[in-house]
Amino acid sequence: MNPILDVVVRSLCVFLFMVIAIRLFGKNQLSQLNAGDVVLLLLISNAVQNAMVGENTSLEGGIVAALVLFAANFILKRLMFSSRTFASFMEADPVILVKDGVVDHVALRKVKISFDELNESIREHGIEKIENVKLSILEVDGNISVISEDEKDKQTHYSRIKRKIKENIIKKMNYEIREMLPKDETRVMEIFQQGIDGGIATFDTELPNVEVWNTSFINDCRWVLENEKSEVIGWSALKPVSKRECFKGVAEVSIYFDQNYVGKGLGSLLLKKLIIDSENHGFWTLQSNIFPENEASIKFHLKNGFRTVGVREKVGKLHGEWKDLVMLERRSEIVL
Repeated sequence: MNPILDVVVRSLCVFLFMVIAIRLFGKNQLSQLNAGDVVLLLLISNAVQNAMVGENTSLEGGIVAALVLFAANFILKRLMFSSRTFASFMEADPVILVKDGVVDHVALRKVKISFDELNESIREHGIEKIENVKLSILEVDGNISVISEDEKDKQTHYSRIKRKIKENIIKKMNYEIREMLPKDETRVMEIFQQGIDGGIATFDTELPNVEVWNTSFINDCRWVLENEKSEVIGWSALKPVSKRECFKGVAEVSIYFDQNYVGKGLGSLLLKKLIIDSENHGFWTLQSNIFPENEASIKFHLKNGFRTVGVREKVGKLHGEWKDLVMLERRSEIVL
């Protein structure tokens, strides 16, 4: 067999074996690692190295093996994204470990997590006793999420703490969120035009006039973010999803940023302000419809409390091409 083809076949076999092994042996192998788990992973990595490249120790063989792994992982993720059945097979459902301070020992044994590992995870979330846990779930990615009994709304996970620190730094940089005013219309349209030009943010291909834009959005819950020069660099607003009375508390989120400020962590400030204001105005559900290729926007909404509802296939055409939409939503815990 051709040496390069041999590396390709070997690498694919090892990748498939590892995926199946992790799926069979449990989600706790992905996180919540104890000393034995770490040793196991180190030994496995050493064991499969030779299995992938065989006697081919050349630079070319190593690069080919790495490319095959990247490609296989990319294809696997696309299959999981496009097929709910396949995704369910690859990722088991979340498992409730603690509810109202009571540990489900049967569930712990099923997912092969020890009581000490559960306690460690709870302490990492800043909760001293299991009795104070409202809900603890082993998520599909292997992480354990915890909601406190007496501080349900307090976010204590280390990633959220880091995000809070980042927000405080941003505030010290003199960024300001304020209500959108008529004087902002020109700048708002300029930023919207950037979104249209990007090709992955909206079905719109031409900029609407200000009157059309104003009538399509709800008068309340309009916000802009200014930089230290008092220049508008981003805006957010809500669109109604229906004229029916029963859906009056459901709205669609629109949030756009100047391209020079994308990826700087500013979006969460604006979206959180919009969420709080929407709840103050009685909105109980916020929706967002995003093109699948706009992965950054999808991750951004998921990070800020939205969940994926599903994919609407070929729902509309953009430049003559059918486009899918990923629908996400956030249900308020305040407006009930």
